[in-house]
Amino acid sequence: TTAHTHTRTHQDSERLWTISPPARAALLAMLNTSEADVALSFSWTLVRSAPLPTTRGGPACTGTSQFLVAGQTRRDLLDVLNLFTDRATLMTQNASDPSGPGSPALFPLFWRAGGEQCNLRFGFGDGSSSSSGGGSSNSLLQQLQPRPAAAAAPVGSGSRAGVLNSAGGAAAAAAAAASGPGGLVRAAGAQQGPDAWKYETVGCSVGLRSGRGQQWWDVQCGAQDADGMPVNGTSDPDHAECGAYFKGPQAVVVLEKVQTGIIGATLSSFGITGLYITFVYGLGRFLRLSFSNLRLKIPYEDLPSTRRLVALCQDLYIARAQGELVLEEELYNVLINVYRSPAVLFELTRKHKTS
Repeated sequence: TTAHTHTRTHQDSERLWTISPPARAALLAMLNTSEADVALSFSWTLVRSAPLPTTRGGPACTGTSQFLVAGQTRRDLLDVLNLFTDRATLMTQNASDPSGPGSPALFPLFWRAGGEQCNLRFGFGDGSSSSSGGGSSNSLLQQLQPRPAAAAAPVGSGSRAGVLNSAGGAAAAAAAAASGPGGLVRAAGAQQGPDAWKYETVGCSVGLRSGRGQQWWDVQCGAQDADGMPVNGTSDPDHAECGAYFKGPQAVVVLEKVQTGIIGATLSSFGITGLYITFVYGLGRFLRLSFSNLRLKIPYEDLPSTRRLVALCQDLYIARAQGELVLEEELYNVLINVYRSPAVLFELTRKHKTS
């Protein structure tokens, strides 16, 4: 069945940020140069429960993407590194206006994962686009929706990932994003409508934290609608508890239906060609052989009366039992000649009317 998984990650990085003083000075110089393009790279790994692993694919969905940050984000990152401010809001560069403020929408909140090779589609809007597992989707970042760049934790795995599962399909994901039990609650002034959930995105801010002489990054993210209004809160206590602790990147991944059973096993092992040969060609060939050349079997299988033929076979058996081998051979030749001549066979098997 189709299901959706609401995945949240912890905001604190699991790895320390180690950089040498010359490299840090070079990074500060690059951020301070307006001509330099600064790009952030994101990668994700999603692990589904189906299909089975094969040479052509499997349950894993991996990918990477990058986008150029806006000028204001570059200046904010410079202030964070210089300890002038605590956080910097990540804004993507607008392709039509590179010097503009940019957009806070980093990637769509809703993803769709399906197919043996995990064709990952971002968003549910009319402009929803796809990216195969392991592929790059940099060209998609020219649009506000979708914007496939996420640092998502594996679905259903990872010690720092908070995972919330529920059954249903795209409609269930829509209901969860709109309102009701377990659904996200829009803030006052947010865009309303039955299809508003399709265009919800995720915005993030980064900060550099330190402790005991070590530094690491933390990324805090939140859902927002197409107008940039926050989608916060929840009516489900379990979701609220998870959201209060896991404030990192999040995504609602809709796992599309995957064929299971013997058909799914055949598709996973042999592909569509093996499925065709096994079920269409193999069964079709068997049925065709079962019903072909029926007219040739009618003279031998649809006999009106077999009394004389049965008597001849019994005489042949008695002759063999009595050791009359010459008589047995003569009766055998008679039986063969009867089946060789349709006229004689018809005459011996016809029903005679009794007066």
